[in-house]
Amino acid sequence: MFEVMCSLELFGKHPHSNEKSKEAVEMAVKELVKRIGLREELRVLKEEYQPAEPMEKQPDFFIAAVELLVSVETFEALVGFMIDFGPSHLEILKPHGKVTLDVNEIESGLNEALFKIQELDKTLKITANTLLKLQRQGSQQQNQKESTQ
Repeated sequence: MFEVMCSLELFGKHPHSNEKSKEAVEMAVKELVKRIGLREELRVLKEEYQPAEPMEKQPDFFIAAVELLVSVETFEALVGFMIDFGPSHLEILKPHGKVTLDVNEIESGLNEALFKIQELDKTLKITANTLLKLQRQGSQQQNQKESTQ
């Protein structure tokens, strides 16, 4: 069992209002913490929210953060937590000192990481391909408009 302190950050923008952007980002962080708590292998022990603030370089976007103390059952679950929720910082508080892990547990954790990385890679490739198709369609439509004028 591991006990970790971590930071999670989310940023976003509401299309109509900065105040709604702030509220939406703060709500999204709380929803993220709820999703973490729904995982059987994770238990949120403590949560400390930071209010949403405008991003320095893009003030119409807001960023909100939460510091969490989380109990994690296994090394595999810790790897899954890191990939699924993407903390910006993670500190292992327990156990202290050296950790002895079974090779099967290390293998499971690494395979979990590989699986999730492959899923992300697939999603990125599909998204990039879709974007390219949309760009080509837009260029073709623009060329057709220009040729008919």
